[in-house]
Amino acid sequence: MAGKKCVNAVTGKKEERKVSSCKAEEYKAGIKLGRNIALIGFFCPIFWGSVIMGAPASVILFNLTHSGIIIALGALIALLNYVKYRRA
Repeated sequence: MAGKKCVNAVTGKKEERKVSSCKAEEYKAGIKLGRNIALIGFFCPIFWGSVIMGAPASVILFNLTHSGIIIALGALIALLNYVKYRRA
């Protein structure tokens, strides 16, 4: 690889870069990250513990709101990376 770079430098050839495949892998990783964040929000043990233990409705609603925000954040991250991936 180093020899190839030296030959290209001496002959004056421009080196072709594969930027799109690198970026595509980053976007795929971002989609997976968003999915995992959304799953953490869905399977939140604090929310499900309060539901199973029979907590008051206000506590369940608070935990539901918090989990919903985490799910929405994960979905937003996944969606943004998916859009970037489709454009790349």
